[in-house]
Amino acid sequence: TGLFGMTVRDDVPYDEEELTSYEVGVKTDLFRGLSRLNASAFYYDYSDYQAFAQFGPVQTVINLDAETTGLEAELTSRPIEGLTLRLGASFLDTKVKDVPLPDGVTIEDHDLPQAPDFSGNALARYEFGFAGGTVGIQGDVLYSSEFCFTVLCAPVEQEDAYTVANARLSYDS
Repeated sequence: TGLFGMTVRDDVPYDEEELTSYEVGVKTDLFRGLSRLNASAFYYDYSDYQAFAQFGPVQTVINLDAETTGLEAELTSRPIEGLTLRLGASFLDTKVKDVPLPDGVTIEDHDLPQAPDFSGNALARYEFGFAGGTVGIQGDVLYSSEFCFTVLCAPVEQEDAYTVANARLSYDS
């Protein structure tokens, strides 16, 4: 018996994932401290990546090799008192190798699940004193390119590109 009284099986026919990761990055202040840039480039090499595969009516976990190469950057600026501006972006190139499909065909390179090629975000927030407290006015937006929820990527497992925008008004006493 394992955590929280759940039964743990030791006869499951797949191996543990192993991840070797390499990353280089920078965090630096710009424009005499008014802005900060955070950026990183990375490479992830998966050995025995655990993926779901469909064999007839049975879905099972199999081990495949996979890799991810990416770049992420975020720029935050406070050009005047009370104003915060932020831009962020992420670029991914992912591959799961030799993915078997239910019809017996093997896809040589397929995208990792839930890994959009591009995602980005932006935020603008202004805070000022009012009536003994602080008022905040904020707008933000998030964009994600299309991606799949599983490595098989059947049509029902695909997420189209989308944008989410938010507006917020707050008062902190």
